[in-house]
Amino acid sequence: MIANNYYHNSINEADYYFVKQQCENTFKQNKFSEGDQNIKIRNIRKDFPILERKINGYNLVWLDNAATTQKPLCVTESLNRYYKEYNSNVHRGAHTLAKEATEEYESARKKVQKFIGSSSPEEIIFLRVQLKL
Repeated sequence: MIANNYYHNSINEADYYFVKQQCENTFKQNKFSEGDQNIKIRNIRKDFPILERKINGYNLVWLDNAATTQKPLCVTESLNRYYKEYNSNVHRGAHTLAKEATEEYESARKKVQKFIGSSSPEEIIFLRVQLKL
């Protein structure tokens, strides 16, 4: 039985053999020495400027992604560029800023489409999720 399964206590581990096999294969392919792993962690932390902060003398570690997700530098730089250079409504204007904003928006859809392997950029829909209680 899978331990601590809240929803399906009757599921056998054998039902998930492919997950275990997939994880084992991944671990075999990605064996890193402790030094290599420390380098990877430092490089990832560099992408998130807020993680350079020390809180109560310790390096900041952020695990509360359900409430707020920290943004990597490339995201904050892109947002900054948007607000400085072409802040406008996408697909709603007949002026230069709207055209530039729309081009950047469509470029982002193409990048996501290629990254996840969808068949066309039109399948990519960006939503703003709001939860009001």
